[in-house]
Amino acid sequence: MHSSRSITRVARHLSAYLFAALATSYALVWIGHIRHAQPGPGFTEYEYSQTTRSMTVGAVIPRSPADQAGLRPGDQIVGIDRKTLDNLRPFYDSVIVGGNAFLDLVIKDPGSTSGFRQLRLVLHGRRPESRPTNRLENLLTVPLNYYPLGFLLVGVAVLLLRPDDPNAWLLALLFGGFVGAGPLFESAVPVYLRGFAVAYKMIMASAAGSLFYYFFAVFPAASHIDRKIPWLKHALLAVVVIDTVPIAVWCLIAGGSLPLYLNAHWPAGTTLIWALVGQTGLPVPGSHRWPSPQSAFFAYFFGTSALGLASLISNSFLASDAQTRRKARVILWGTVIGVSAVVLIFGAATVRGAAVVPMLAWEISIVLLSTVWPLSFAYAVVKHRVLEIPVLLRRSARYVLVQRGFTISLLVLWLAAIRLFFYIVSRLVGTFSNTVLVLGLVFGLALVWISAPTVKRTTTRIDRAFFRSAYDARVTLQELAEKTRSVTNRRELARLLEIQIEGALHPQSLAVYLEAADGSFVAQPVLPSDERASTAHRLAGPTFPFRFGAVFVPRELDTIPATLPLVREIAQRGKAWDVPQAHEAAGI
Repeated sequence: MHSSRSITRVARHLSAYLFAALATSYALVWIGHIRHAQPGPGFTEYEYSQTTRSMTVGAVIPRSPADQAGLRPGDQIVGIDRKTLDNLRPFYDSVIVGGNAFLDLVIKDPGSTSGFRQLRLVLHGRRPESRPTNRLENLLTVPLNYYPLGFLLVGVAVLLLRPDDPNAWLLALLFGGFVGAGPLFESAVPVYLRGFAVAYKMIMASAAGSLFYYFFAVFPAASHIDRKIPWLKHALLAVVVIDTVPIAVWCLIAGGSLPLYLNAHWPAGTTLIWALVGQTGLPVPGSHRWPSPQSAFFAYFFGTSALGLASLISNSFLASDAQTRRKARVILWGTVIGVSAVVLIFGAATVRGAAVVPMLAWEISIVLLSTVWPLSFAYAVVKHRVLEIPVLLRRSARYVLVQRGFTISLLVLWLAAIRLFFYIVSRLVGTFSNTVLVLGLVFGLALVWISAPTVKRTTTRIDRAFFRSAYDARVTLQELAEKTRSVTNRRELARLLEIQIEGALHPQSLAVYLEAADGSFVAQPVLPSDERASTAHRLAGPTFPFRFGAVFVPRELDTIPATLPLVREIAQRGKAWDVPQAHEAAGI
C-alpha cells in the first residue's frame, strides 16, 4: 500500500512537471511567433461543397485585398494558386499556412466565355501596417505580446508547489487553457512546432470554458449550482475532451491543422476551425444550418462564463460557511474585472458585429484579462492563503537554490537528451518529420518514467545532506507510526506523541488532546510532575486565533468542545493545516 501511494505521488509530481513544460513551451512559441502575425486575404464565412468542388464566399471585408481585387459575396472559388479544390488542401497550403505576396483565385463565372474569371489578391507579403508609436493601442502592444505570462507564472507556480492538491491542478489547467486562448497564426510558427502548437491550443483553449465553470463550481466549496446539478461540470468537460483530443492527436502527427480541412465531417470540426482561426482574421467556415459554428462557439463561451461567475458569486455571498465566503470574495473582484470585460466585449461583437467594437476596447479587455485576473489570484494565494501554500512559500532561499536547482538541472539534462535523440534519429532517416517528433515525445516520456526512482533517491540524499532537520522529521514520523501500534493506554500514547512530535517538528508550544467520553477533547498530562516544570514551555496550551468565523475562542483551554468551528474545520480537512494567526484571523 505504501509503495502504491509512493508511485502515485511520484506520478503526480512528474505529471506536474510535464504539464509545466508543455504550457511553458507553448507560451514561448506564442510569444516568439506573435510578432510575425500576418493578416488574412479579407474574405470569410465560406462554405465548401465536395459535390461542386468549390467554396462559396460568404462575406468580404471592406478595403481588404479581396475587396480591392473584386471578390464579392456569393462568388464560387474553384481554384487557388492553380490547384483545383478537390478538397481544402490548396486552401490550407495557400491561405492558412501560405505567406506569399500574391494569392491567385479562379472564380466560377457563367457570364464569361470560358465560364471562369481569375483574380489576383495582392497581399503585400501579408505584413500588418505599422501604427504610430504615440497611440494608446501601440502602448498596449507590449502586454499583449506577452499575454500568456501572467497565467503561466501563477498556474505553474501553484501546481509545482502543491502537485497533490486537486484544486491546484484545476487552477493550473484553467490558466493553462487561457495560455492557449490567444490567436495562433499557424504560418508564423516553425514547421516542426506547428503540430504541437495546434494540438495544445485545440485542447486547452477549448477546455478553458469548461474548466472555468468546473473550478468555481467546486472552489472554495461546492456552489449552489453544483449541488443541484453535480454532473454538469463533468459533462461539459467530457464533451470538449471527446470532440478535441482525437483530432488534436491527428493534428500533432500531421504537423498542423490540415486534418480539420481534409475531414469536413468530423463532429464539431467546423466549430474547431472557427475557434482556431477566427481570431486571426483568416477565412472561417460559415453555415446556414443550425447551429452555425459561430453560434455553437458563442453559446459554449457565454454559457460556461455565466455558470462560472454565478458559482463564484453564490459562494461569495450565499455560502453558509464564513471561511468559504471569505475565500470566494478574495478572488471575486479580480475575476469579475478580468473576465467580465472580455465577456462584455464578446457579447457586443456578437450582437452588433465585430466592426462596431473599437480595437482599443478589445485590447484593454485582453490586457485586463491577462494581468488583473492572474495577479488577483497570486495576491489571494500569498496574502490570504486561498490555496494554503504560504508555508511552502516561506521555505528558505537555500532550499530554493539547492532543491529547485537540482530540479532545473535535471530538466536541462532531459531536454539535452531529447535534443540529442532528435539529432541522431534525424540524421539516420535523413530529415526531421512528424514521425520523428512523435518518437521524440515517446522517448522523453520514457526517460522521465525510467529516471523517476533515481530522482526520488537523489531528493532524499539532498534532504539528508542539506536539510537534516526535514529528513530527521520524516524518519521520526515514520517511526512514530510504527510505535503507536504497541501503545497500551491513553497516557502512554500522549507521552509518545509529545516526545516524538517535539523531536521531529520542534514546535514553539505543544499540547496533546485526546477525545473524551462526551466527544470533547481534553489536554493530557504526559510527563511526571518533576519533569513538567522543566518542560513547561513545551506543554503550554495551544494558541488559537482570537476568533474563528463568528465564534470567539480563549487563548488557552484545557478542554476543547467538538462543536468548535476550528475543530470541525480540521476534521473536515483530514490533514495538517496551517491555522491562521491571530492578526490574520481578525479579518475572517
